[in-house]
Amino acid sequence: MSLGGGNSTALDNAVREVVARGIPVVVAAGNSNANACNGSPNRVPEAITVGSTDNQDRRSSFSNHGECVDIMAPGSNITAAWHTGDTDFNTISGTSMASPHVAGAVALLLAQNPSLTPQQIAKQLEAQASRNQLTGLNGSPNRLLNIIP
Repeated sequence: MSLGGGNSTALDNAVREVVARGIPVVVAAGNSNANACNGSPNRVPEAITVGSTDNQDRRSSFSNHGECVDIMAPGSNITAAWHTGDTDFNTISGTSMASPHVAGAVALLLAQNPSLTPQQIAKQLEAQASRNQLTGLNGSPNRLLNIIP
């Protein structure tokens, strides 16, 4: 999930309800170089909140940070399909580029074991993450997405 904006109790509650029904929710931490705990839905503990890293294993300068970030993934200078044409690409940056990496890892985990709960998935992501490789975290956990098939 990639949304911009301030705090929304309704959005926070919707994310909590979806997770309570057994569906994992991956959210982008935001791109304001601010505390991720100050925005919705990235402040929701039940969500898997993703910060962005660059190609030097540093927190991207724009990435929100702090204890509400659960995991980091590449989000700087990502080449992706683009809306201007059927064969167009663009190189873009943002936590919205990082969160799909984590959503893909969640899909892989669920493909291997469809009965995993959102809490079990979050724990597996945390357990498999590469640790102590990142710099400039500003209070975010030193966990870089790493999925072991």
